[in-house]
Amino acid sequence: MSEFTVTCTLEVNIPTKPLLFKITVDDKDVFFVNTSETTYNIAFDVPEDGNDHSIKFIMAGKTDDHAETDDNNDVIDSAQVEIKHISIAGVDITGLLMYETSKTPSLFIEYTHDGNGYDNKVTVPFSSVMGYNGVAEFKISSPVHLWVLEHM
Repeated sequence: MSEFTVTCTLEVNIPTKPLLFKITVDDKDVFFVNTSETTYNIAFDVPEDGNDHSIKFIMAGKTDDHAETDDNNDVIDSAQVEIKHISIAGVDITGLLMYETSKTPSLFIEYTHDGNGYDNKVTVPFSSVMGYNGVAEFKISSPVHLWVLEHM
């Protein structure tokens, strides 16, 4: 069976406060890290089998201790992971998938979270930053070259 490669770049703003982060393809782990570096360049393969595939970016382990506060106890920074770039089979699709830049709302990555337990669970269009424990998911079909042609 053939495969196509997905590459992405993740940026972590506070690597001294590690977060659990993983990527799955069809609910199978393809990447897992306890974030301790500022940048991760990741590549993984997806089956080119004529089926639809789910790619999930999952962040977990964030607590109130991941926030930095000032003397007044106001949050001045909070640990997060940003997805800076996504390419499929060598084609940059970042702009297709991110809420601020996509012209096709049905392609948005959907981000499901509950505000780390402070809110009700919501699913919203993703804008590149994972600041809450949750799942950012997008779906792609193969053959991938047809998916790219249809959506570019």
